[in-house]
Formats: sequence, C-alpha cells, structure tokens
Amino acid sequence: MAEQPEGLILKAVDDGPYHTGRNANWRKVKRCRTYDCVARDWRPGLGGSGSIGLAQLRQDGSWQDCGRLALHGPDANAIGRACAVAAEPLVVELRAFGQYLSGAFRSPELCRVRTDKRPADCRAFA
Repeated sequence: MAEQPEGLILKAVDDGPYHTGRNANWRKVKRCRTYDCVARDWRPGLGGSGSIGLAQLRQDGSWQDCGRLALHGPDANAIGRACAVAAEPLVVELRAFGQYLSGAFRSPELCRVRTDKRPADCRAFA
C-alpha cells in the first residue's frame, strides 16, 4: 500500500497569520478507515484482557497475518469465548488510524463482530 498522509492539521480562517510552533487553536484530524478481518485466535491476558490475532485472505487463498488487536473488559471475555468455540473463525470490523505498517494495522480498535460476512469475504487489500 502506498504511503498516505496520517491526517490533517486544521486552523480557523480568522485565527490570524501563521506563527511557528503549536497553537491551541489548531486541530489534528487523523485519517481513519475500517477493515474486516478474521479473528484467528485468542490469547488471554491478565485481569480480563486479551488479544485476538487478525488475518485477511490473500488472492492466492493463503492467510495474511495483520497483527493483534488488544481487548479489555467485557468485550475481551465475550470475544475470547466466541473465538474458542466457533466452528468458523469470527469476522470482526476494526477501525485503524494512520497506515498499515510492517504487516500490522496501526492502533486498531474493535468496532463490532460481523455476523453478515464470512471469513472468505475478508480480502487483503493490494
């Protein structure tokens, strides 16, 4: 995937001329996209936390590892149990800020578990 900007810096039009350095009136808006991935496995952590391994299907039919998604609280235990007993891997939608770097999503967050998609629908992007 080609390099893409991480986000934008916004400044009010009536904020006056540019001054070097940071300004409290400037806002950073991060680029955010959603992706569908397969939750391949569950690793329990301490205190009700854990992580799921993420993957997407390549064009040749093999699975591309996309890193891990850390989960905390009630979602962690529920998804962990579902991964352990599912006959077919779970499909999850995640939100990732920034870019896909070094084979893993940057700062992924869980949006939801997808029941309307199959694992074969989770295609890796080119």
